[in-house]
Amino acid sequence: NLKANTAIAALMTMLNEFYDKGVNKVEYKTFLALLNPFAPHITEEMWSLIGNEKTIDEKHLRVLFFINKWVTK
Repeated sequence: NLKANTAIAALMTMLNEFYDKGVNKVEYKTFLALLNPFAPHITEEMWSLIGNEKTIDEKHLRVLFFINKWVTK
């Protein structure tokens, strides 16, 4: 099953775009929330370093999954 590899490849593509064009805080938070299921410990640490007191929880992930379903219709 290569779905996880495909997801990580897409995240790497997004990261390369950030290097090329820059990133704002909202985009960075979205990237961390998407990366969290694959690398929870480091993303939680990075999440707290940008000033968030709460963790990346299911609420953030549910919103992102809703947006994904809406965009891919």
